[in-house]
Amino acid sequence: MSGLSRRSNKRPGNSYWDSCIFLAILTGEVRLQEETDELDRQQTLFDEGRLHLYTSTLTTVEVLESLLPADAANQLRLVFQRRNFHLEQVTQRVCLKAHAIRDYYATAHDGFGTFSTPDAIHLATAIETGCDYFFTFDGSGGKEKHKGFRTILPAVQSLKTQFGLTVVRPCLLPDPNKNLALEFDTIAADDEEM
Repeated sequence: MSGLSRRSNKRPGNSYWDSCIFLAILTGEVRLQEETDELDRQQTLFDEGRLHLYTSTLTTVEVLESLLPADAANQLRLVFQRRNFHLEQVTQRVCLKAHAIRDYYATAHDGFGTFSTPDAIHLATAIETGCDYFFTFDGSGGKEKHKGFRTILPAVQSLKTQFGLTVVRPCLLPDPNKNLALEFDTIAADDEEM
């Protein structure tokens, strides 16, 4: 360690969090230990500036402050103010992509229907912002439909194939090759020194 530093050409990772991720964290929802561990890991990377978090302004509509525990709303506001947090607008471009997603699944004729408008907007926002991964619990219970709409996690393969979006449920798996969500392009502390 000579004291010289060099800049890494790696960029921070970019994760999109569906509103259900924020709700789970802010309400202390009981989740599987592997899910909690992965979200803790992402929060650490975020706190260190090694991960950028994205979500849609739609999250501000879906996460109701009145239903959050004391101080959780303030915690969320503080997160929203961070430089590596990106609250993305629902633009015309996002709406057109959301329409394309809903239209594709409406014509799939597989019995599961299309995504709800809010889910399609979240997916489209992640695509349009170029996020590496879209994290959600939507459909993690194994249900492919909820309230008449397709859930997100059962559609992982087609979202990747048709729209280039990598959707994952937060979890740490023993074999990192099985969970590409663990492969963020982040700057390691060792990369900062020679």
